[in-house]
Amino acid sequence: MAIDGIFLHSIKNELEKVLIDGRIEKIFQPTKEEIVISFRTRNGALKLLMSAKADCPRVHLTEFAPENPAKPPMLCMLLRKHLVGAKLLKIKQDSLERILIFEFEATNELADRVKFNLIIEIMARHSNIILVDEAGIIVDSVKRIDYSKSSFREILPNIKYTLPPQQNKMNILTDDLNEIKKAISDS
Repeated sequence: MAIDGIFLHSIKNELEKVLIDGRIEKIFQPTKEEIVISFRTRNGALKLLMSAKADCPRVHLTEFAPENPAKPPMLCMLLRKHLVGAKLLKIKQDSLERILIFEFEATNELADRVKFNLIIEIMARHSNIILVDEAGIIVDSVKRIDYSKSSFREILPNIKYTLPPQQNKMNILTDDLNEIKKAISDS
């Protein structure tokens, strides 16, 4: 099933109920385009699966115990370095875009509190999982995108993260119901 912005909004609401204030215990990368994050919450241990696979991008809770490679990939090691022990502060979604932003508060090597955003973009073959620091700079991502792959934006370490180009879609949560009905009848 394809995930649209409305369905993703419902997923976000469900995840917020159980994951907010949870702490990351472990991070796994069972495949090149999937991340599994183990949280410790008031309700016990929960696992969050993020997938940027072109044929089935998704984000949801899972009971799946991932089979991990003997040697963790570099991205997994980087995520562990920055996010293990981090507390989930909030989950954001801009309008009804197919993007969720997980905002974490972590502690760095100097015991300073820092914030990181783990962003999942659910857009078929353009799906991605991106770690961004508190200054909005990309730390790394599942898929690195340069100008040879996309003329709209780059997703590379040490550059500023920008959202994908906005599509002028109506939002059923905020737009006037009569305007939405008119737009549907005009199409």
